[in-house]
Amino acid sequence: MADAGVFDSDRRRMELVGGHLYEMPPIGTPHLIVVTRLQRLFERAIDEDLRVLVQQPLIVDQFDEPQPDLVHPAPPTRKSETEVTGLPCCHRGV
Repeated sequence: MADAGVFDSDRRRMELVGGHLYEMPPIGTPHLIVVTRLQRLFERAIDEDLRVLVQQPLIVDQFDEPQPDLVHPAPPTRKSETEVTGLPCCHRGV
């Protein structure tokens, strides 16, 4: 949307999810430290076959692809190479 001129180029990061715009805070050092610690805790606590995704796009539906800090996805059901279905357990910000 920024490339299309909808927002000023100096506008902070934005995500469009479910038809609502969310302003995403910049990732600073405290944020990075907390996300890294949570990632390590989750990886130690869950089964070896499960995964933790960190700040990666998550295809929720046809229109929404947010980038949450941490996602512990449900076991995948593959529709295609790029789409994974299932309700994720995700935390949208630290």
